[in-house]
Amino acid sequence: MKYDWKRPFDDAKHYPLIYSVFESSDAPNEVISNNIFRIEDLSIERFPEAIDLLKTQFLIENAMMSSKNVLGDKISTAEIVEYWRSILDQKISNACHKDGSNEIIGLILLNVTTESEYDFKPNGEAWSEIRRVSRFIKDIFYNPFENYGVEKIITSGGYYVNQNYQHCGIESELVKAISDVGKLFDIRVSSEIFSSTIWQEAASKNEYDEKFSISFKKLPKLMAEGYFPGIQEENLKLYCKKFY
Repeated sequence: MKYDWKRPFDDAKHYPLIYSVFESSDAPNEVISNNIFRIEDLSIERFPEAIDLLKTQFLIENAMMSSKNVLGDKISTAEIVEYWRSILDQKISNACHKDGSNEIIGLILLNVTTESEYDFKPNGEAWSEIRRVSRFIKDIFYNPFENYGVEKIITSGGYYVNQNYQHCGIESELVKAISDVGKLFDIRVSSEIFSSTIWQEAASKNEYDEKFSISFKKLPKLMAEGYFPGIQEENLKLYCKKFY
């Protein structure tokens, strides 16, 4: 999987950029002594580390990925790693660090995609079923490309927040930075499908419009691939935001 769009500049002056510096009032004192954080471009030398984090954390913690056991499907895992590499090659993914530290405590892989690129079909069974759900929502219920009249959108291909720092507002700040990235590179619309309540709340807090919602109990009635065994999350939601 390769994307046509690439970041138009990545010299030392413009890359990496810091998008926000914020203080978390929700940071637990027993875990976090320094509650100042920053959101910035994920630098190229951290790409392999980001992939490792997503492979060992996102594929396990994300309810849909875990339910379909993507990590246990070798073909799906190999394909999604290549997918992440293609996204990272666009150089617009963001990381969160504590002030004074370069440890990646939060991460969101962002990509600019056309509709034909969005509709790609993996070969691995586990990941293919998840992708079919995304395409089904777009084709049947809400198509952001058509509804906003745009050829490309910005969306996410994976995300992670260290468990010690969840509920500290990092998810919300990572979602907030999507607007900054979109405006910077003239991408007017973001569209996200979130199964996690934390990330759904982050989208709502950043004035994303909820365009579609369905419970995981009802989803299998619409399509066979919509069955997610053992899933604990309640709803799958599509959020969109027009930046300007």
